[in-house]
Amino acid sequence: MSTDIHLTIDGVEVSQAEIDYEHFRHNLILALQGTEDITPPARETIITQIVQLRAVFCLGEIKGVVALPQEVHERIAKFKSSMEGSAVFNEKVSEFGQDRFWEFETKRYAAIISTEKIKSALMEKEKLRYEHKEGQLSEESLKLFARKEFDDLLVEAVGLLKVSA
Repeated sequence: MSTDIHLTIDGVEVSQAEIDYEHFRHNLILALQGTEDITPPARETIITQIVQLRAVFCLGEIKGVVALPQEVHERIAKFKSSMEGSAVFNEKVSEFGQDRFWEFETKRYAAIISTEKIKSALMEKEKLRYEHKEGQLSEESLKLFARKEFDDLLVEAVGLLKVSA
C-alpha cells in the first residue's frame, strides 16, 4: 500500500491508499454481482468520486447536517450483518484488509447518511412549498425535486472545494 499523495481537497490529502480503496470497492461490487472487472475505472473517475464524496461533507457543513457516530455504527453493523454469509465479500475484504476496508467504509457511510438527511430535509421543504400552492405532490415527485436540488447543491459544493495537485 502506497502513501503517495496525489492531490489535496481543501487541504486534506488524497493518498494512493484512498484511490486503491475506491478501485477495490468497484471490483468488490462487480464480484458480488458475479461479474469480473474487465476494465477498471479510470484514475480520473476515481478522483471525481473522491471529490464528490468530500463535497457531500462540505454540503453537510453548509446545511448543518452531520452523520452521528452512532448512526454510522448502526448502519455499518446492519451492513456487516447482511454480508456475513457472503463468501465472496469476506474473502475480498480479507485480501484487502479488514481494518483498512472498514476505515474507508465508515467515511463512506457518514457521507451516505449525510446525503439521506439532506435529501430528506429538501423533500420536506418541497412538500411544504407545494402544499401551500398546489396541494400535495406524490412521493415520487418530491423525491425527484429533492434529488435535483441536491444535485445542484452538490455541484455548488464541488465548486467551493479547493483541489490542488
